Amino acid sequence: MEELVSRISAQTGLPPEMARQAAQVVIDFIKERAPEPIKGQIDPIISNPQFGAMAGQALDALGGLFGKKDDDEKK
Repeated sequence: MEELVSRISAQTGLPPEMARQAAQVVIDFIKERAPEPIKGQIDPIISNPQFGAMAGQALDALGGLFGKKDDDEKK
């Protein structure tokens, strides 16, 4: 989860504690909305050491959906 928090912080400019809260909000949302068979798999996925890398790849794939801080600084 730390890598996810770091990436959220880097891409949004949020301080790490706020990035951690944002990540937790998203995780809680996914847990609430996921189909029953998947709900039980969310915590093991998040606790997997490779989760940060996978989540980071997902954030990269979303690209400019929320706007990248680096892109904003170039303008």
